[in-house]
Amino acid sequence: RGKELMERPYFHFKRLVRKYSRDIVLLVQEPGSYKSGIYQSGETTPCKCKGAILSKNRSAFRNDGGNYAAEDKILYMLQPIPHVLERVQVQFRGQMYKPVVDRDHSDAALTGVYVYRLAWVEPFCREEEHDD
Repeated sequence: RGKELMERPYFHFKRLVRKYSRDIVLLVQEPGSYKSGIYQSGETTPCKCKGAILSKNRSAFRNDGGNYAAEDKILYMLQPIPHVLERVQVQFRGQMYKPVVDRDHSDAALTGVYVYRLAWVEPFCREEEHDD
């Protein structure tokens, strides 16, 4: 019985992430290519998924070091985001974020959670939302 307790996580992070997850959109840019010597950017594909996005508290800003905006967030997901630092942006509640730190996910097998720091980029508004 003692061995069973050692193999289980101490805390059920997956349950917390599921509880606080909301709809988010990952905007994934496909790799570009050269055509006639001119670089053409790849298309951007929206991908709907779930993630828990939380604000960082002030002590976390101080402990991490570096420059942060008050709008920066932390994203918790139950699956990894491929190529997260290269070609992905996150749209959530009308705001656009860029993952800036791909954390060490070696403990994901134990916790089942992938954590990303998101830097606020800009407000996101769709053209169809404007009433002209």
